Amino acid sequence: MEMLFACNNSGTGNVSNSSMPGKGHFVSDTLAIANNKNVVRQLHEEVWSKGKINLIDALYNANMVCHVPLDSPWTTIERLKQVVINHRAAFPDWKEEITRLIAEEDWVVSKYRVSGTQKGIFWDIAPSGNAIAMEEVVVFRFENGKIAEQWSYPNLYEYRRQLLNGK
Repeated sequence: MEMLFACNNSGTGNVSNSSMPGKGHFVSDTLAIANNKNVVRQLHEEVWSKGKINLIDALYNANMVCHVPLDSPWTTIERLKQVVINHRAAFPDWKEEITRLIAEEDWVVSKYRVSGTQKGIFWDIAPSGNAIAMEEVVVFRFENGKIAEQWSYPNLYEYRRQLLNGK
């Protein structure tokens, strides 16, 4: 295994960060943050945008919890997979485009733009053929390189408005 060390390092693996006086970081912390951001990218780009639900097992801890508005938390991988399947059945062209990823320690916040055309039943709304587009935010907490918990903040009012009335 190759080790990375910063200049003037004592060999302990600590890298000083001048933007955070008095606080040192391990190189492995930086790599973990990059990995966590990559997991979130895969979730948006591969799972939600392309429907690759087989990746969910690799991205989430088995005991994960997803907190969503107006629903009890999703606490199983199978429930999450079914939600993605149902969502993509309602919006076959669903796409999520990340506009901002912010990460610190075991946390990643993702701001992203969603878009899709309703071709199937979504909630209690019959297929409208209406396109939707809006921004959403989700906060992720990681354990051992996988998503352990997430809090999703979709704009439910805007979903309903766009589905019933169009953009």
